[in-house]
Amino acid sequence: MRFGLVIDDVTALLIAAGKKERLTLPKRSENAPRFLIGETYPVLPPGATEPACHIEILGKQLGKAGDGGLGEAQAEGFRTIDERKTWWVRRHDPAWVYFRENVEAEDGSIDYEPLTDEQHAEQFDAEHSDRPVWVLTFRLNGDVPRLLVAGAGDDDLGYAAAGGLPGEMEAVSEPVQRAITAKAAAGWAALRSDEIGHRRAKAAASRLRKVERQAQAAGVNLDLEFVDLERVLLRMEVKVRPAEAALTGTEAQARETGGAS
Repeated sequence: MRFGLVIDDVTALLIAAGKKERLTLPKRSENAPRFLIGETYPVLPPGATEPACHIEILGKQLGKAGDGGLGEAQAEGFRTIDERKTWWVRRHDPAWVYFRENVEAEDGSIDYEPLTDEQHAEQFDAEHSDRPVWVLTFRLNGDVPRLLVAGAGDDDLGYAAAGGLPGEMEAVSEPVQRAITAKAAAGWAALRSDEIGHRRAKAAASRLRKVERQAQAAGVNLDLEFVDLERVLLRMEVKVRPAEAALTGTEAQARETGGAS
């Protein structure tokens, strides 16, 4: 398969659904986009056996992460500028998010305190707005996939299952279906906001803080390592969850049985 845009499942789905016409990508000298204006490229979710869709590149330019207003934010699929800033910080500054949301209490326990959009926006303005980026604008090459009721869904994917005819649910491609399943099962944003940090041991949290301080003092960037750490912890939580649910169900059954007797 030819060179293409390799992007996460959810972003690929939004592009395929016509919800994104613009992407802002961090500029890395060794990984500058090789896209040519006027050329068509596949959009490739990780591990997919076929593209989610194809896009034609309309524009490519260097800029800053903070460039653009509401129109540019909406072209990237966000409702507001602050929503875009929140997404950027959570995506590109995971270490900052982790240590601000997981706070060590006086007794050594870890308290979870979710960040607000205002806090994300302040961090973006202070640390990321001047970050050099590549800005790609594009359009779908080919037909936009038909949705059950186009634009009628309450979520950002635009699907409204109730609008489908009985027995006539419209099929979607394998990568799009995989992205829908991943979004529903993993609840990426919800899991980060609601669960991560609840099972952090005091010793591990203290060591992480020490490493972060040492890295900052030495000028070492550990962002990728913190992303890997979050993925490992998420896999651990997902692995434990079925057993935890079964145990909860057994306890509930025992209470019901005891109450009946």
